[in-house]
Amino acid sequence: MRFYIDGGADVLFYCNQVLHATWIRSTYLELEALGFRCAIVTESRHPIPLLPGARTYRGSASLLRRLNAPVLVTAVSGVPRERLHQNVRFHVHMPHSLVSLHMAYPEGAFDGYDLIFACGEHHIAEVVALRRLRPHWRATALPVGYGKSDELRRELRALKLPDSKRRPHVVVAPSWGERNLLDSLGLELVRELLECGYDVTVRPHPGGVANAARVCSLLRERYGNCDRFRLELPTAGSGSLLDADLMISDYSGVALEYAFLRELPVLYVDVPHKAFNNDWNSVGLVPLELSVREVVGKVVAAETHAILSGARELLASSQRFVQAIRVARSKYCFNYGTCGKSAARAIGDLLSDASVF
Repeated sequence: MRFYIDGGADVLFYCNQVLHATWIRSTYLELEALGFRCAIVTESRHPIPLLPGARTYRGSASLLRRLNAPVLVTAVSGVPRERLHQNVRFHVHMPHSLVSLHMAYPEGAFDGYDLIFACGEHHIAEVVALRRLRPHWRATALPVGYGKSDELRRELRALKLPDSKRRPHVVVAPSWGERNLLDSLGLELVRELLECGYDVTVRPHPGGVANAARVCSLLRERYGNCDRFRLELPTAGSGSLLDADLMISDYSGVALEYAFLRELPVLYVDVPHKAFNNDWNSVGLVPLELSVREVVGKVVAAETHAILSGARELLASSQRFVQAIRVARSKYCFNYGTCGKSAARAIGDLLSDASVF
């Protein structure tokens, strides 16, 4: 029996939070459509709204050691092989961000995987470089794409556009970590944007909500009754990405999600780098979240007046970025909007190998 729970499974998906289902949903559905048996294990007690019919098992991370499926797929980084059942043949990582693998993640974040489903050309080059630096690495890269792109395109197509012209809508979407945009300038920036007449949404990074609690609390206190302000927590979905006329960010991967989805530029604020691997320079590759900023948008100093000036400029000239954004999307997000099909084919190829069983 391949799986210790009733009926067996070909592919196990691990989501330690409900939010991680965003990245694996389309792959799960494509595999089920092809006749493969899938299951999800999660540490969350909450239902998974994106996959209401999925066979789901809840428990701590130790549950993974009891699950005997040939393929385990996860968007969670830093899952060591020691946590898995010994018969798992392929431990697959689907990145939960379009950013590079070597600066925004700790040094050993991908040591435990056999395959990394590369979002774009940058991930393939980074895996090659990291394999040279970390000889014990098992991981190889396959050009698959970005699972969340499927969900964002689906949501955008279902969106009903407003009938009347409205005020420009600006979303502030920081990364997390020390001295990010929200911590550095959030209160002042929101005040200035509202005074300029914009609708403003603040979208804290999922990884930094706890650290941003003080700023978020102050924003609620000051603007909770203002109909032009909204605080969009991670569990609220992607509404601001679908609706905003401009995104202001720093190094967050959501900036590329927005640019590639909407074909609109991003205003990047030049706060200190988000680096959780202090040795990232040794890889010899400039991280995508640094190199792409002037391609898909504009970089400004971490000063409110510079941000407001940059916002006015990009709102007035967004069309000049469309072609550059399309070219960047083709390089850094393979199979845009059809990642699930690509991932399902790749996993199907793994399962067709008789040695898996």
